[in-house]
Amino acid sequence: MIWLALLFLVELAAWGAIGFAGYSLAGWPAGAAAFVAAVTVWGIGASPKAARPRPVAWTVKALVFGAAVGGLALTGHGASAAVLAGAVIAVHAGVRLSGESTGK
Repeated sequence: MIWLALLFLVELAAWGAIGFAGYSLAGWPAGAAAFVAAVTVWGIGASPKAARPRPVAWTVKALVFGAAVGGLALTGHGASAAVLAGAVIAVHAGVRLSGESTGK
């Protein structure tokens, strides 16, 4: 159960990083739009209850996490980008190795 909670926190961090990158690059309207877009895409394609094939979920997760890490790096927060990338990898490995289910 702890791995799923950590996975949710990593997802929240990714969405926040995308919003932060949008804000840093183009102001608050872009930051808000980037955040809403990331959450919407995630909800449609990667949420545990979304009706989609597994490869679609993997693709959406890769795009959102990649955008978050890339956005942080692009705005000059390379160390934060590295920490987020490491957390994403570690938490997904923990979920996989623990056998915890993400809903489907």
